[in-house]
Amino acid sequence: MDLIAFVKYRLANKNFIHDFSLGALFGYHKLDKLLLKDGVVFNESYVLLKTNKLNNLIVYDLFDELKQTIKNTDLNKKLKVSASFPIPLLGESKKRKQEEIFYQLQNINKSHGKKKYHSYLKPIRIFEQRPDLGLEIRSVSDIAGQAGLIELHNEWVKYKLSLPKTHRISFPTARYRNTLEEMPIPVYKKAIYIKDKLYGFIVFSLENQVAFELAFCTLFWKPEFKILNGLNQYIFSYCCIQLQKHGIKFVNSGFALNKNLKIFKTTSQEANSIFRHQYEL
Repeated sequence: MDLIAFVKYRLANKNFIHDFSLGALFGYHKLDKLLLKDGVVFNESYVLLKTNKLNNLIVYDLFDELKQTIKNTDLNKKLKVSASFPIPLLGESKKRKQEEIFYQLQNINKSHGKKKYHSYLKPIRIFEQRPDLGLEIRSVSDIAGQAGLIELHNEWVKYKLSLPKTHRISFPTARYRNTLEEMPIPVYKKAIYIKDKLYGFIVFSLENQVAFELAFCTLFWKPEFKILNGLNQYIFSYCCIQLQKHGIKFVNSGFALNKNLKIFKTTSQEANSIFRHQYEL
């Protein structure tokens, strides 16, 4: 199976786990660059990413050769095995469950929350019936716009690293910037403007009615952009509504890394949890 066949197969099959998505594989794990270094093995059931420090085996479906595949990996490197289901042969003691935040977009139409951001109509009114706010979503289609987004991303990274609560070792200083590069998969990539000034960007990859939030960076701390309480939640909800109009039924917002991030993700829309099972061998 070559890369084109692998992408085509994954786009035709349902996956709900964020880290297993094509967007994460290309944007976070740099699948195309690893492939040039002979650092990828894939078929319909799994993808194995081989880096200098570890081997990362993502299992989409249980397959007969799983045990042998694990044995054949480089024993001098740590092996991480991930799946959307438990793998008994790897042992309970080595398993960790990681929570991801998941939205069913059909619930947006049923929501009429006044104090939360779950309302269907309020995000639309803010974008489409409040010209005084000057909120606008624009497509990212030219090189000049791309350069502006990279500059914004770098400013966002600098601010986040200045905060004492930011865990510097695990903070992804380049991961979200990578999602601005072209990827050979369907994406929803938008720049956000407030009164013609660039405020942020948001990127989703799209797979078979499922959208995966890959990046959401904004200059939320700057005084000139403090136009509305809960602004980023409204932006996220508005984007979900636009995705729904284009046939997306589910959105995975990614790993609930800490309490504050989980609060933000679960107040943006009525949310569910989905778990990936990870083993370190």
